[in-house]
Amino acid sequence: MTLKLIQISICAVSLSGLICTAHLQQKLSSKEGDVGILLSQPTPRQEQKLQEKKAMKKYLLVIYSSAESEKQWASYTKEQMQAAVQKYSDYAARLKEEGRLVDAEGLSEHGKVMKLVDGKLSITDGPYSLAKEVVGGYYVFMANDLAEATEIAKDCPGIANGGTIEVREQMNY
Repeated sequence: MTLKLIQISICAVSLSGLICTAHLQQKLSSKEGDVGILLSQPTPRQEQKLQEKKAMKKYLLVIYSSAESEKQWASYTKEQMQAAVQKYSDYAARLKEEGRLVDAEGLSEHGKVMKLVDGKLSITDGPYSLAKEVVGGYYVFMANDLAEATEIAKDCPGIANGGTIEVREQMNY
């Protein structure tokens, strides 16, 4: 029976901020395989990175599009459209590579707007029916403070495409 030992170190911070550090050992043989998990303390460097991540806060970057920015998008050729969309993907990839990205999505122009009018729920087709600007997409990312989040947001392609962006810190309850 030939045994092969594979050891993988895993060190991560979950979205809830819990630290999970483990060494995974897997013994493989021709007939059967066993998997075991051994918990261990992170290295000092891993601990420092984990503490830095735990200290970071979540920020929401909202991308608003206007009638003008929608006209700009509508005027793009297929190649220009692909290049513009690629810039958003590249921005998300950079945030992910830096360990900052939590979530990012573009939003459809189809939706509903709801609000109370004279005590009754009003539901209209939206979002364009009531707004000069609409939310076209968002990023949720990690930063140390609002100043850093603002610097990160300056590179968002939404600005270059004629939109407006807003950066807000997530509240902790």
